Amino acid sequence: MLEELGYLLISLSFVFLAPVFAGGGRLAWTIRWVFVAGFVLTTGFLVVISAVYGLERMDRFEIAAISIDWLVLVVNGILLSVLFRRRLKQSRGAYTRDYGDRDERGEGAP
Repeated sequence: MLEELGYLLISLSFVFLAPVFAGGGRLAWTIRWVFVAGFVLTTGFLVVISAVYGLERMDRFEIAAISIDWLVLVVNGILLSVLFRRRLKQSRGAYTRDYGDRDERGEGAP
């Protein structure tokens, strides 16, 4: 029972992570969608499994919740790495545009 609550809290944390990626384009929209979909699926599975099996649901919900949560984490891990890589490239481009051919310490040709 306590594990089920833990997996529900993980999926609830996904909902609170989703607004962080507002206004970032299509990739950020996809990341938000995956986070919210993970919460909706986990909650939906809890309702369905509880309705069908009642208190005799055994490990069915835990297995479903673990699968959904890990799938969300894997998919969004890949998407977030792409998003952060793009933002890093953009910020480096802004740095070189502002400082020309100076190195990281700000030394070099003005």
